[in-house]
Amino acid sequence: MSIEKGAVAAAPEPEDRGDLHESMASVPRSPLAGNRMLVAALAYAARGWHVFPVFGDANDPRDKSPVGKKCKAPIGALVRHGLNDATVDPDVIRRWWTAEPGANIGVACGPSGLCIGDVDSAAGELAVKHSGGFPKTLEARTGKGRHVYMRGAATSVNGVLDGVDRKSKGGYVVAPPSVHESGRVYEWSTPDAAIAEAPDWFLKAGRKQKTKSAKANVDTSSESIEEGSRNDFLSRKAFAMRKAGIAPEDLVRPLMELNQKCKPPLDQQEVEAIARGKANVEPGEKVSKQADMLVRLAADIELFHDREGTAYASFMRDIVRETRRLRSKAFKAWLTWRAHTEGMTVPNSSAMNDALGALEGRALYEGPELPVFNRVARVGNRVYLDIGDENWSVIVVETDGWRLCANPPVRFIRGGNSRPLRMPVKGGGVTELRALLNVADDRSFAFIVAWMVFALAGQGPFPVLNLNGPQGSAKTTAAECIRLLIDPAKALVRSLPRSVDDLLTAATHSLVLSLDNVSKMPVWLSDEICRIATGSGSAKRALYTDDDEHVSEVCRPVLLNGIGQYVNRGDLVDRLLDVALVKIDERSFKPKAVLDATFKLAAPRILGALLDAVSCGLKHLDATQVQAPRMADFARFIEAASPALGWKPGWFLDQYATAREEQRADLLDNSELGKAVVALVPFRGTASELRNLLVKPWDERKPQPSWMPKSATLLSTELDRLLPLLASAGVSLRRPPRTGKKRILELAQRDCPREPASPASRASQPASGMASTGDAASDANKRNASPRDQAARSPSDAGDASDAAKPPKSLPDFNLTPEQYWGKPRKEASDPP
Repeated sequence: MSIEKGAVAAAPEPEDRGDLHESMASVPRSPLAGNRMLVAALAYAARGWHVFPVFGDANDPRDKSPVGKKCKAPIGALVRHGLNDATVDPDVIRRWWTAEPGANIGVACGPSGLCIGDVDSAAGELAVKHSGGFPKTLEARTGKGRHVYMRGAATSVNGVLDGVDRKSKGGYVVAPPSVHESGRVYEWSTPDAAIAEAPDWFLKAGRKQKTKSAKANVDTSSESIEEGSRNDFLSRKAFAMRKAGIAPEDLVRPLMELNQKCKPPLDQQEVEAIARGKANVEPGEKVSKQADMLVRLAADIELFHDREGTAYASFMRDIVRETRRLRSKAFKAWLTWRAHTEGMTVPNSSAMNDALGALEGRALYEGPELPVFNRVARVGNRVYLDIGDENWSVIVVETDGWRLCANPPVRFIRGGNSRPLRMPVKGGGVTELRALLNVADDRSFAFIVAWMVFALAGQGPFPVLNLNGPQGSAKTTAAECIRLLIDPAKALVRSLPRSVDDLLTAATHSLVLSLDNVSKMPVWLSDEICRIATGSGSAKRALYTDDDEHVSEVCRPVLLNGIGQYVNRGDLVDRLLDVALVKIDERSFKPKAVLDATFKLAAPRILGALLDAVSCGLKHLDATQVQAPRMADFARFIEAASPALGWKPGWFLDQYATAREEQRADLLDNSELGKAVVALVPFRGTASELRNLLVKPWDERKPQPSWMPKSATLLSTELDRLLPLLASAGVSLRRPPRTGKKRILELAQRDCPREPASPASRASQPASGMASTGDAASDANKRNASPRDQAARSPSDAGDASDAAKPPKSLPDFNLTPEQYWGKPRKEASDPP
């Protein structure tokens, strides 16, 4: 295949901007989104750089270049005239990299208006420094040194200084993310810098003659070097030659001659590694310690800390930015890899710890304080979602929709359990999720959708989603499906933790805390789940210290699944979205492979629909007001997002209020103390007198029941805990001012209207009654059958559900557009459904 020279398009005016991420992000990534070379080549062409394909495989038999010069020659089958065929024409570029997807990228300097300094050695760096230095400009790390991108008109000259070449008219360079012959990847070290003008000394410099001879430092003695001393011998000789000013690339030949004295000689690769290891040693300097070398290698990365004082590093890998905890295994591995690519020996643990200590000091005292996020970040009126793939793709959700974001202003970190999301697509609907979940009714499905939307909105306090059902209702499968949609992980669900530290660790390293097969809820676990859903802080003594504290803060959506009434604390009930699942008929079970295939097809569309709902919630949040006794932020955001979900105004709030009423009633039914207190209403007296009345039936038959408080003080505390449940039963608790030495309690019966449905009021329309669905709105004083009761009924009992107040009918108007939603007047409360 050949490309004619006539296909070359006129070059646009080059830009001096250095925002390579945005340039690459602006290039369409379909249908060849996986070809990073093509994406980068198109981005360079958009900047006015003339590019052409270069061999990218050192083992390609077509590349006839000698060892040391491979992966740099033009692919003659595509560009007959080499760099003279370089172009900015995107169609030609696409044809080239479609034919050779793995080709490296060559940039012709002359037509691109570039004058590039190619520095390949420490001697070259020293020579540049003594000549006046380069300005702050765009730079790239190469296989052996760096490329300094500047503008200017000059001719290409090899050896303008010792270890420095000038690439300009008649020359070219290999650009990131190309692969060097050694396997190292070219990468941008200053991707955001603008391209500066080349200094005069560099434009006018001519070829320099080498003044040092490699043979001058070759040991001519005949003594042989035995095994065990060979590396040390060659390293000392290499250091002596570097001090004499010999460039690293010129060390290999004399070292190979010295290697003949070794018994047996080292492999050539080992000798070359020793030569590379001295590249950072400048002439006349002493060898730096390993720790100092590691700190020097990390000089170009971003260091910062969060509010808790944890240090982080943000660095470039190819064309993407990664953020890691400074003390994490991932950052240590990256720094070790970086040292290896620079020819250093593998750093020992002591050197690594010393280097990390120095970098941590820079992060804490020189770096800025920045927040870090896991999977989702809410910043003002925008939500950023980390896809979690190897390209660190991020989606930004705004009031007018969502899109891929090339260079987000937030920093994401990832736990070792994290896995990538399915890339969302537009045009889907949440109704596709209904087929994947075995929910009992529309309200249960609406609760799942609302919980997922608010989790993706990224700002708590969050409700707790509870999947409850009998054995065989696919509770764990439903929990895994929900988790895969918004926060995939290697371990999708976890067993109950043994301690608070285990629970906080699990919550810190993921977006969702998912607990599987809950059968009973210890008091400490119930309290900690409430704290995590609302926002929990934990402080403990830091390891190996006497008085330092390690502080962590976490606020996460929580997902539970189990059988029975294991939630028995009022504060957790008030945060609960109780979802009923029904037992699956044995004839209806589907193979896991079928379910997985269905999920893979539907997941991108479902996630896209959830992001549409988040965008709608952001758009209408300021104009939405609700009256909710608890979890008001959640209720308000879901009401604002209702148009995108096809729900009528106030419908979800009505279901939410009804569910809270049922949950409190169920909890009171399961509280022996609560029922005993209600039976004694009305009452006026002290807590001791009330306890005497409660224990009276057990005076003659001991022991007292385990639920009975052991003292009047404990009874008073339990009454405060039962207060929301007593209120739902129409019982008021009042403590009049103290009279004398007695503290009086008053329990009285009052009217028990249903908890208000918290109708929404929006600034854009007058407050009015919400449009109701089903019979729930008109039956204000009737209790609906709870979802758990409905789930417990067998299919043959479905007709008996009409004996109780009916739950709402099917979800209303899933196809209702936001314009229809906001423009449609709502019915008054007195109007019929």
